[in-house]
Amino acid sequence: MTPQQAFKKSALHILSQRSRCRSKDEQICLYRSPKGDEACAVGILLPKKLGEALDQARIGSWGVIKSEASLLNRRHSTRSSAGHKAACQAVKKLAGIPDGLLYELQAIHDLSRGSSRHSSRSKADKVKIRLELISLGQRFDLDVSFLG
Repeated sequence: MTPQQAFKKSALHILSQRSRCRSKDEQICLYRSPKGDEACAVGILLPKKLGEALDQARIGSWGVIKSEASLLNRRHSTRSSAGHKAACQAVKKLAGIPDGLLYELQAIHDLSRGSSRHSSRSKADKVKIRLELISLGQRFDLDVSFLG
């Protein structure tokens, strides 16, 4: 997947999703919801089962995934072997996409004031998110024409 493909897929997902992807108790952000109809900005770029494996291992951000995957010796990891394996697979799957782009897509995904799965983003939130996505795409020299 190229940075442009990742940006477009994630941006369109962010704009179409009503709220953040969170656990039932609203305490944990998830890469993929158990129902499968919600995903975070990075989770949408990963196969569903891989996103679920990261969630089960409680690996919560791209930075944690990168740190976990960089551990050369499994004994230094605080995660289960399945969690460590999932982190390594995620890094491999998204190789070639700048970390900064992934970090910022996650941050934009979380901009919504409607953080509950039951509250929708306001019109002002949607405009702010679209403008943030355009700015992000321009900083990474990506095509933003699909954002209008």
